[in-house]
Amino acid sequence: MTIAFSPDRMQIVLCLDNKTVQMWDMAMHVSVDNSLKGHTDDVNSVAFLPDGKWIVLGLDNNTIQVWDTRTHAIVGNPLKEHTGLVHSVAFSLDGKQIMSGSFNNTIWVWDVAICDAMGNPLKGHTGTVYSIAFLPDRKNWIMLGSGQNLVILDVAMHAAMDNPLEGHKNVVTFVAFSPYGMCIVLGLMGQHNLGVGCTYYSYGMHLLFNLS
Repeated sequence: MTIAFSPDRMQIVLCLDNKTVQMWDMAMHVSVDNSLKGHTDDVNSVAFLPDGKWIVLGLDNNTIQVWDTRTHAIVGNPLKEHTGLVHSVAFSLDGKQIMSGSFNNTIWVWDVAICDAMGNPLKGHTGTVYSIAFLPDRKNWIMLGSGQNLVILDVAMHAAMDNPLEGHKNVVTFVAFSPYGMCIVLGLMGQHNLGVGCTYYSYGMHLLFNLS
């Protein structure tokens, strides 16, 4: 199961283990009648466009789907470049790009306007990409959980920035930033609590606390 809040916090999209996707109205505390239909595989990840009009789904069948939250209809055709199930998706802060990470260690960048891949997949990591997050103060940098490491990638350069943050005993499955980007929280596989909190500066990080 995966879940996401809309940017205005008025809707929740809930992706269940039975392959259904539900939209919930937070003001009314009810499920929107017409849930998203048209996919036949499990949804591993979901993200809202910054303006809340679209959501993107990462699916078990190696594809990505974009949906309109107002009409509950799919936008264009499924995005197909991955050769492994899509475990993580994210919109860029300006809403012009989609990032997607897969079990086969690849990351693709997609142009939202034309619903097509932009160049070759990003490299610089060696593990399954479980989670992707854009750094709030750098629109072209993303942080990803890859195996037991944290990797910063420059989207514009298609390259890793410096060395990965290493030393975690468990696989990094979730990455999230504080609103101003000064802190990052990780979720680690096999641990019931939040894993690690870090703060980063322009080209480095250091451990603040360990919640495990």
